[in-house]
Amino acid sequence: MAKSQAEIQKAYRERHRDELRVRTTKWRESHKKEARQANRNWKAANPEKSKEGERKQNAKHRDKAYGKGAQTHFEQQKLIQDGKCAICERVFYSSRGTHLDHNHITGQWRGALCAICNESIWILEDAEMLAKAKAYLKNWNQQVSAQGGK
Repeated sequence: MAKSQAEIQKAYRERHRDELRVRTTKWRESHKKEARQANRNWKAANPEKSKEGERKQNAKHRDKAYGKGAQTHFEQQKLIQDGKCAICERVFYSSRGTHLDHNHITGQWRGALCAICNESIWILEDAEMLAKAKAYLKNWNQQVSAQGGK
């Protein structure tokens, strides 16, 4: 039975995967604008595949960075939190900008946070930094009041 063109191409790609990866990387490095535009075009033409690919990439990152099961925990937290940040309650519209909060000392996973809350929360965990932030705001507010509110 004769193989289809698609089967032949797939077999070729599998046999020459490393060589093709090197060639593609070199082309992308020397044709950055074209590569970015090709990527944008593909994402526009394939929005569902694009979102799925982004979700898989994020899942792979979370499990690698935080341990096996981190992505599952993250997805469960998003469901429990009705798709909103655990702190500010902004709705997560995509996986971009959503983070799995975790304790940096114990590694324990917590909730799903937006990028802003994720960046800000470390100050709350560090008593010294929290005191400095409060002192800064207090000092700033006193200066503003002394200047007549401007």
